Amino acid sequence: MSDQNTDLLDEGDPQRQHSAIELRSDLASHIDAIWESIAAMLTLAESNGGPMLAAANRVADEVGNLKMVLQESDAANRRRHTRVFLDMKAECETRAGRQDCVIANMSVSGAALSPRIELDPGDTFKINLNEIGDIACEVVSLSDSLTHVRFGEMDGRIQKALGNLLQERLTPSDE
Repeated sequence: MSDQNTDLLDEGDPQRQHSAIELRSDLASHIDAIWESIAAMLTLAESNGGPMLAAANRVADEVGNLKMVLQESDAANRRRHTRVFLDMKAECETRAGRQDCVIANMSVSGAALSPRIELDPGDTFKINLNEIGDIACEVVSLSDSLTHVRFGEMDGRIQKALGNLLQERLTPSDE
């Protein structure tokens, strides 16, 4: 991909970054159909040979590279929101009972909790933040020491309080 395309990912411009995420998502959802069309084009081009075959091979190479970049990009950039390192105490309420935990990092859409909570991806539970209240969570993945969660639906008061908390932690104090 050209340098011109990477300008869309300018992190200083949230609107351009959002557009880049949407574009990547649209491409990823259509890449398999594009790849199948290219394969059919290659089959036709093989029978004719010559310049048509060379052009089809170049297009296939470019689409193959694009597919690989999109797959790598999805894995590396699955988070759409800035994570803030908190090291904040909280309490988790799972089907097994209450458990103290520490929020290692958090965004408006999820968090990483320590220590690892013995749940499976897809399991749901609540996390209680003294400053905010209960937030519904779904386990996304587990690592050796962390439980990675996605937040569920929140009412406006909790969304606002969470946003304020994260903004406070992002904004340097004047002290």
